[in-house]
Amino acid sequence: KNTLKMIPPKFKVYETTGAGDSFASTYLAYHIMGKDDKTCLIAAMENAKSIISHLGGKNNLLSRKELDKNIKNSKTKVLKL
Repeated sequence: KNTLKMIPPKFKVYETTGAGDSFASTYLAYHIMGKDDKTCLIAAMENAKSIISHLGGKNNLLSRKELDKNIKNSKTKVLKL
């Protein structure tokens, strides 16, 4: 089985509340939609990054449309080990 390593870009962290919940729920949602593991990880990272880049644990959850746009422009790298 392939192992993936995620390397997120550097960004300013304001508060970590909600980061794990947003990461897990986004990963699961994209997995249920049938997306590959790389896309699931990038989507999850983009949503968690949005949450921890702002104050408040749920103020900046991204919509699916926003996530799909962010996935295309993401600087997060996912490598197969």
